[in-house]
Amino acid sequence: MNLDGTPDEEDLEFYDRYGPWDALDPVDLQALMDGVPEPWWIVGGHAIDAFTGVTRARAPWIIDCPINPDIDGRWQSKRDGDHVADLDEVTWVDNRGIRFLNPEVVLHFKAAQNRGKDRFDLEIVWPLLSREKKLWLAEWVRKFDPEHPWSERLANP
Repeated sequence: MNLDGTPDEEDLEFYDRYGPWDALDPVDLQALMDGVPEPWWIVGGHAIDAFTGVTRARAPWIIDCPINPDIDGRWQSKRDGDHVADLDEVTWVDNRGIRFLNPEVVLHFKAAQNRGKDRFDLEIVWPLLSREKKLWLAEWVRKFDPEHPWSERLANP
């Protein structure tokens, strides 16, 4: 997704291949997941939307169910196995009872691809993060790529 909310080349290629789908919003997902005994949470664009209150154009996915590893019941990052935390440290629950991945953790994953929609998400989330979360994100992005394109933005928490 481009910064102005229009589909980028990657999105258009996806639409050409799979066509538009009706997205499942967080409330619909909550109903679908009712009764699932394991904890679940929403990641990616929906997590950013919920945190910022800014709704961007939806990707055409109905639902994407990444399975997250754990160590002794603690959340483990798929991007960096050294990042292990209690679920409550990396997620938050909104007033509807829906759990979302923390925005700084979402951005950590998004930094790996650095697409237009990822840069857009960084710009809308950054002013809303606490200094502590900004420092966390900067540290983890720098760990993977000291010359990352976001480095200048992340240098000023």
